[in-house]
Amino acid sequence: MVKRQGKGKREYTIEDLEKLLDSLPYRIWIKDEEGRYKYTNRLANETLELEDKNFFMEQTLNVKDKEISDNERKILEDKIMSFSKRDKIDEEEASLETYTVPLISSNNTNLIGGFVREITKNKTLEFIEQDNSINIYNKHKYDELKNKERLKQIISDFKKLIDAQGISVYIYNSQKDIFENYVKSGFINNFKEIILKNSINNTTFNKFYCIRCENELVGLLNIQYSEEDKCKYKNEDYIKSICDIIGIIIDNKCLYSTLKKELSKRMESEKELEMFLETATDLCGIVSDDGHFVKVTNNWTEVLGWSRKELMNMKCTDLVHKDDLPKVYDLITLAYEYNQWKYVGFIDRCLCKNGEYKTIEWNSSYINGGKTIIITGKDITNYNKLELENKRLENAIELESLKTQFFCKFIS
Repeated sequence: MVKRQGKGKREYTIEDLEKLLDSLPYRIWIKDEEGRYKYTNRLANETLELEDKNFFMEQTLNVKDKEISDNERKILEDKIMSFSKRDKIDEEEASLETYTVPLISSNNTNLIGGFVREITKNKTLEFIEQDNSINIYNKHKYDELKNKERLKQIISDFKKLIDAQGISVYIYNSQKDIFENYVKSGFINNFKEIILKNSINNTTFNKFYCIRCENELVGLLNIQYSEEDKCKYKNEDYIKSICDIIGIIIDNKCLYSTLKKELSKRMESEKELEMFLETATDLCGIVSDDGHFVKVTNNWTEVLGWSRKELMNMKCTDLVHKDDLPKVYDLITLAYEYNQWKYVGFIDRCLCKNGEYKTIEWNSSYINGGKTIIITGKDITNYNKLELENKRLENAIELESLKTQFFCKFIS
């Protein structure tokens, strides 16, 4: 605090104080006990539609607040400061915050001072805050072109609100460490599509603001003013609010782009896997924890004869031979009890659509804690038939060999 140089001496004048108060974006006034204004700054004058600061003698009766309010009278009586807030002034989307304090003049008369702050709730900003149309988790609702046009409309409306000449929004490319222009509105001198970090330079007419989302740099807001606008007061609260909102929009855009790429990779991988499974000779399928088929390959139809639609309405156990069911259930129970979900292998007989049975060798893997089962099966029916035939031939040869040995002993 600057101290006075001796009693009653100041290094500033009343005119200096009035210039300071006139430059503030707030309404400041002083009234007497009758409600007559003894002082108003420039903004209060404009609000009260007073033509001259020397109005106190002749124009007092024309001032709207010619009578002191009950609240102001109570402040004078109780000698306490008061704070109040009013919404929707004169049907406009605005709020007034008023600080009122009791004062004692140099001639010991009671005065009351007021400090009024207007908080405009711009309809555009309110719409943006309440709008949740951008949904990165629903690809059917997200439209890159529409949301780009929407952001352009937002900064266009904001440009009018702050009396700017032009506004542009840049997105930060962390890989290249540069800012790339995304949208712009109005006229911008020396406009650049790409801005380097070390080339950012704030001037009286050209302002740059960082756009962040969760403290991470995601973009840059460039606002340019004309020569006539340089002395106008710029509401930094509005600019901070719009930066926060644009930050969310840019973050959603980047997240959606990343999500889109990942979904594209996933779909490509799934397509490759599906093509691999379809060309594989084995039976491949996915079964839910209740035993119903979720997905099957075409080989099921070729091997067992059942169509894909028919299989979707079946449980996997519907195909197992009744004599093999106890063995299958025992294996599933054992795997569940010992939490051995990674791999279970077994052989059973499966019912074909023509009523015959084929022997299938199964390998199954359990995922999601046993809630989903991936199964692959190989038709070994012919192998079994061949093995039985070989066994029969071996037995026949062994029998003929015994017969030959018997007859040889008998003849000799």
